[in-house]
Amino acid sequence: MKEFGQTITLFDEYPVLVDRVLATKIGLNEAIIIQQIHYWVMQNQKRNINFENGYYWTYSSYEDLHKQFPFWSVRTIKRTIRKLEKEGYLISANFNKNPFDKTKWYRINYEKLFGNSQTNLESNTDGVNLTQSTEAI
Repeated sequence: MKEFGQTITLFDEYPVLVDRVLATKIGLNEAIIIQQIHYWVMQNQKRNINFENGYYWTYSSYEDLHKQFPFWSVRTIKRTIRKLEKEGYLISANFNKNPFDKTKWYRINYEKLFGNSQTNLESNTDGVNLTQSTEAI
């Protein structure tokens, strides 16, 4: 941990990252949730797990998301997820084996997010980034 004066602290652990353009487009809380879901979906794709209906998914309860984001209440997380679902940026389903398990599975609607029907996945040294495709379909 590095401290600069009394008001700024930088940590040597994984920070919460958010793209400014994305936050401007869909909202700060929404952009943070989308980024985290994207991270977990990409991890599942790398491990070739949680592939259903032609897409990679991640799953999490609101309480588990609260552990990842302790600075938000569970209510804020629910409201943010529901807004993303309502606006079509986040797709949810239930692929649980146990019918009593109501944990939601999530994937990002990249077409809606980028406003077109084609996206590219690009790998770089910082991880996997999504960029809007400029190629014709």
